[in-house]
Amino acid sequence: MGAVASRYRVYNSGLAPTDIKKLENENKRENPGTLDELHKKTKGTKQISPTEAFPVLLGDVDPSGNVNFNLIHQLTPEIRLKGAAQLTATQGTLEYKGSDYTLALAVGKPDFSDKSAVFVGHYLQSVTKRLSLGAELVYQVAARMAGGEIAIASAAGRYTMDVLEKKLQPLPFTFALSGMANQAKQQFKFGCGLIIG
Repeated sequence: MGAVASRYRVYNSGLAPTDIKKLENENKRENPGTLDELHKKTKGTKQISPTEAFPVLLGDVDPSGNVNFNLIHQLTPEIRLKGAAQLTATQGTLEYKGSDYTLALAVGKPDFSDKSAVFVGHYLQSVTKRLSLGAELVYQVAARMAGGEIAIASAAGRYTMDVLEKKLQPLPFTFALSGMANQAKQQFKFGCGLIIG
């Protein structure tokens, strides 16, 4: 044991203590986590925000034996690529986020032998700070479908309101009120909360 320690000191005799520490840190291996974490989710090193890192790989097998796989990658700050696959179906989406709009194109369940697929395109534009308007076009082609194809167009709108907050001085609490209205579905929601801190 003493000979090994002696050889180690001779080997590193030309290095300063800071150099030795630097070499140890460079060669240090990180904990890889559990196999379950590895199988379910793999995150990349392209950090877009504090909560997002790309590429992201997700995979799992549910209790019924269905195998699912997802890939999400932020190619540029504006362009995001998404892919999903199962043993029976596949889907791919390409999304472009401009400064005040989002454009997305998707292909679902492409089957070249059956000559069928679903294509979806949508566009969402911020008109004002609180109002967004958009449209979506869905086109499906299938040899077995009556007429061989179908297309559906739809429009969407979203209006958001600020959350009303009142600081309760001198206490470290904030009282918050919020609401949501969906007139098409006749749904109205109201909420209140107490924020501590």
